[in-house]
Amino acid sequence: MWALLSITGFLVLYLVAIVWGEQGLMPFFYGSMAMLCILLIEALLRGKMWLFEPQFNHAITRKDMPLRLALFVGCFVFVLESLLTVGVATNPLFARRIGSYLVQQSCDRIGDCM
Repeated sequence: MWALLSITGFLVLYLVAIVWGEQGLMPFFYGSMAMLCILLIEALLRGKMWLFEPQFNHAITRKDMPLRLALFVGCFVFVLESLLTVGVATNPLFARRIGSYLVQQSCDRIGDCM
């Protein structure tokens, strides 16, 4: 449960910081602080952290862990790409928003575009 709370806390505060208009590394910083606070609360309440539990250590040190992680990340990225492709193909407004966002990001990195 604590693992779920700490990972979810990171994601929630990261997304909230983006919605509030934070840019750069600040959303990541806020998410990291949320996760560390949850880990600290767990350490205070339980006297140990889930990161140091034998089950977690066993799962991470397995020989097939890199392959499992690569497959999970690959499948996750494939699902996200598929959703984006379907959204662009079926919704012209979504396609325009994605296109304008990409152009804006490119212009911000390169300099003024027109």
